[in-house]
Amino acid sequence: GLQSLAGAVAGEIPKSDGRMRMVIIEINGGYFYLMSAGPNAYLAVLANQTAEPGLMSNRMRDLVVRIGAHLTSPPRRNGQTV
Repeated sequence: GLQSLAGAVAGEIPKSDGRMRMVIIEINGGYFYLMSAGPNAYLAVLANQTAEPGLMSNRMRDLVVRIGAHLTSPPRRNGQTV
């Protein structure tokens, strides 16, 4: 749901390609991060309030660069990989 909403918002921004890259939500006691990690794949992290948002974003990006190809998920139809 968050990915879809972020993509819709990105589509409304001039000169945007309409793709969601990262969503950060501040909640009581911490942060929720959602980052695109490749085709049909996302990396989600829940961190406590002592986490530094910028550092967390950088670490997530570095992780996606290193292992993003292993995080992708092929499309499925009726339980079968296409």
